Amino acid sequence: MMTTPSQQYGNANGNGTANGNSNNNNTVLASGHDMLAGHLYHVGFVGGHHSDMILRVQLNGSAATANTTSAHATNPNTAGAVTGGEGSVPPSAAAAAVDVSVPVSVSAADGAPSAAPATTAGAAPPTPPVEAVFKLHKLLAVRSPVLAAMLHDAELRNAASSSEGFVSSPILEISLVAADPSITHEGLSIALGSLYADYSRAILAANHLDPRLLKSVLSAAIFLLLPDLAATAADLIKRDISRASLKEYCAFVSNSQQQQHHHHLSDSSPTSSIANSASPVGSGAPSGSPLTTSWILEIRDAIFVFLCKGLAREISEKTLTPQIWGNKSGDAYRDLVAAFSELPFEWLKKVIESTAFDVPNDMERFSFAKEVVARRARKHRESSGKDGLVAGEENVLMSFGSGRPGASGVTIVRKAVKLPTPQQQHLQQQIQQQQQQQQQQYQQQQYLQYNQQQQYNPHLSYSVVDQYSELQQQLYLQQNLVAQGYAPQERRVWKAGN
Repeated sequence: MMTTPSQQYGNANGNGTANGNSNNNNTVLASGHDMLAGHLYHVGFVGGHHSDMILRVQLNGSAATANTTSAHATNPNTAGAVTGGEGSVPPSAAAAAVDVSVPVSVSAADGAPSAAPATTAGAAPPTPPVEAVFKLHKLLAVRSPVLAAMLHDAELRNAASSSEGFVSSPILEISLVAADPSITHEGLSIALGSLYADYSRAILAANHLDPRLLKSVLSAAIFLLLPDLAATAADLIKRDISRASLKEYCAFVSNSQQQQHHHHLSDSSPTSSIANSASPVGSGAPSGSPLTTSWILEIRDAIFVFLCKGLAREISEKTLTPQIWGNKSGDAYRDLVAAFSELPFEWLKKVIESTAFDVPNDMERFSFAKEVVARRARKHRESSGKDGLVAGEENVLMSFGSGRPGASGVTIVRKAVKLPTPQQQHLQQQIQQQQQQQQQQYQQQQYLQYNQQQQYNPHLSYSVVDQYSELQQQLYLQQNLVAQGYAPQERRVWKAGN
């Protein structure tokens, strides 16, 4: 049974002494600073009492709420909050046993908090809410440079409104748009809670280093410009890199670098537009900020080192195989090939071509690269259901003995796929439109022919969905009857006479 922080450390009183079992050698005495931080966190952030600002964050991710473990939270701020008596856990010792509360989202319609549904391991993440709402305190929210700037602008607008005779609300409402899909409600809650007390590492450790939560906290820390929390999350991510989490972290780094590239191309700046006097809307830290680049590069380098040396060592220890190379039929070698075949192409190319890749020689490197490329090609053929390779994904060539300075003798390239020109695309669209028009005309002819056949002989009944050959035969029969002088009316009377 998991113990709460108050059970582990005792409840600290105003004098800084610990109540409970004084003979317990494991009891940690809370300092005055720790007690104050605990009070601010539990009463101010978790409880949401005496708040003077409301932060609304529009989430753009596919997983706005993370996995949950309990359902006793009563405030939207308590996603991932550490429970226990105020001042019970010193922030420096908060890595002990903790209890993690359920993320609670606030409905925009009635403002009533509702517990987010729990998800099972491996299940698809739940549908994200439109926005995450937090009750904060301006005195502590200004620790985030992003929130401080927006609060300053909001105070100036309120002062201007008051001078003009308008009565401003004592509670400010600030809105942010989180464009990063990795940011979730729980990650934001941990990031905002770190403004009150440093419980972030304890909360993240209690979640057993969940990759989705770690990515969310790092993205939220970068979003709010919180370097200390970003350092904590990045450090935990680097420690969590393994065979199981490798693919997810590779995609995270690639997506982050693509966002930075898009930011530089658009030459955008961190601006905030004001929707109205009571609800300023901002975008958080820019994706190309130095804080973003620094931590993403650190994680990228850690992944690269793991791919070059750590992955083979982990597989060797798991399969009890002292030597992977030279035994292509062994389980360890096949597992290593399977792991590399799941990598994005840019990661595969960078690692295999690097001299840091722990492989005996270039001949083994070349043979391993061929195995990986062949497995990737088979996988894409099976997923596409075609005999050929998937366009733009698996047209890979290799050259041996390139002789480039500082590089290995193996090179992997992706053949560029020839995309249709705009003229070809326009022509293809015209052909599709013509085919659709011909299909519509053909269906209309079917209805007309059916009505005509009903006039010729009421006993004949043809479905509109008859085969094309049968309809053609009916059309030829009709044309032959007309050519022989049988008018439709005469043919109908002659048939009735029989």
